[in-house]
Amino acid sequence: MALWINPDQTVSTVYLYLNNADGFVPYKGELPLGLKFYDSMGAVQYKLKRQKIGNAGLPDSGETPDHLHYWTNYQQAGIIIVYNSPSAEDEDATIYAILLSK
Repeated sequence: MALWINPDQTVSTVYLYLNNADGFVPYKGELPLGLKFYDSMGAVQYKLKRQKIGNAGLPDSGETPDHLHYWTNYQQAGIIIVYNSPSAEDEDATIYAILLSK
């Protein structure tokens, strides 16, 4: 787990990592919205669709800012899901990290 702190010393984002990513110990607690770290993109979309998050479970946006991981942003839920693949087309991609913000 990692915390992103604003200049005013308030936490703006909580990063939950699956593995020892970037030297962080894996998060062992329960994930938000019924998600599991082994969920594929399809499973995430299905779960979020059932909870009426996003447009039929689809993210508001998606990008690959680091050229290693695909990031999906669900603004309504305040959650970004980072997958262990740079491609939105990779059916085997699973969750790499979850970023929670206000």
